[in-house]
Amino acid sequence: MAVAPADDDSQHLHQAVEALLAAAPDLFQTHEVDFRHSEHRQTLEFQGCLLTVVYDLLLFRSDHAYILDWKTYPLPPDTTSLTHNWQTRLYPFVLAETSPYLPEQISMIYWFVRSKPGHPPQPQSWQFDYTAAHHELIRQDLTRVLASLTHHLEGDRPNPSFPQVDEALGYCPQCQFALRCHRSPSGQASQPPNGLKVDEIEEVIL
Repeated sequence: MAVAPADDDSQHLHQAVEALLAAAPDLFQTHEVDFRHSEHRQTLEFQGCLLTVVYDLLLFRSDHAYILDWKTYPLPPDTTSLTHNWQTRLYPFVLAETSPYLPEQISMIYWFVRSKPGHPPQPQSWQFDYTAAHHELIRQDLTRVLASLTHHLEGDRPNPSFPQVDEALGYCPQCQFALRCHRSPSGQASQPPNGLKVDEIEEVIL
């Protein structure tokens, strides 16, 4: 027996899931898939640190691996922020380091399952195809960031003060941690890069 959604949020989520099933039925089929696992946790030891990622859905085929991630807000008009996002960079990196797949055999696909307010659900996807060049650049960035983190943690001060980015770079208004760094106006939460209000989204980009 079908159960009706209890409230508007449940109704919207139900409609979004139904729209995703219609837009990408192959995501939910098991044929031609060697491995399929949701909420898959993977850990990599790198530069003395443990990096843990949790894939919403991981699909392994004979010659390609797909990392799928669901977002409960609309596709941002400018996807440049997605390309440089640490989630987009770290998830394929960890998989390339912990699986037999080469970087060129790994893709990350974001599915944005919620449309703009007042519009019917129209799921949209954005795909990031990984490469060996990406892998090397991310390795260098991770090495630098983790070396800096280790340096500050190994200091003699009991409560180390970590360096902050220059406010002139413009990262702070889009950062969900700006309040903790005292970089956000009092009483105002930061705005995500897609222009939505914080109370309109259920998930933030990590």
